[in-house]
Amino acid sequence: MQTAVHEALNEFINMHGEEIAQLIAGYRAMGNLNEEICDEFTACEAEAYSHFC
Repeated sequence: MQTAVHEALNEFINMHGEEIAQLIAGYRAMGNLNEEICDEFTACEAEAYSHFC
């Protein structure tokens, strides 16, 4: 079973390697902005959560 999964994953990566590389580059490029957004909304999320618990 593991061998089949490993082979299927390798095939997928071989077929879609360029798209995967583009996704990785995009996530890296947006990382700092996403972190800033998360930092801005942490207090709001905590307050909202406190109303439901």
